[in-house]
Amino acid sequence: MGTASALVVGFSGLAYADDTRVTLNHGGHRMGYMEHEDEEPDSFRVCDTYANGHGVTGGLYIWVNFYNQWQLLEEVSDGGDEGCGKFTNDLSNSLYQMRIEGHGGTGIELKNLRE
Repeated sequence: MGTASALVVGFSGLAYADDTRVTLNHGGHRMGYMEHEDEEPDSFRVCDTYANGHGVTGGLYIWVNFYNQWQLLEEVSDGGDEGCGKFTNDLSNSLYQMRIEGHGGTGIELKNLRE
């Protein structure tokens, strides 16, 4: 996975989840997105939308107060095939983060949310 050019993690601007999407843009192109469908269980989709020979990886993180840090729950990649990477996870009432990163140094985007 590529190196992030800038990564700022904070809880300001915290959004509450309904169906939501995090989009990765780089060099004037939409590289891909990670999408959350707020149903039980919560479903997630990671899609590579730019045919540049690189894919994208989406990660679902949950805030763990005990460790005072984000913990990766699940990660899936997409690129080079039809369809999108998918997974489900029951978030209950958690503070969580969706993060999408482009392979080959094409950036990173994230969004902090509350289920």
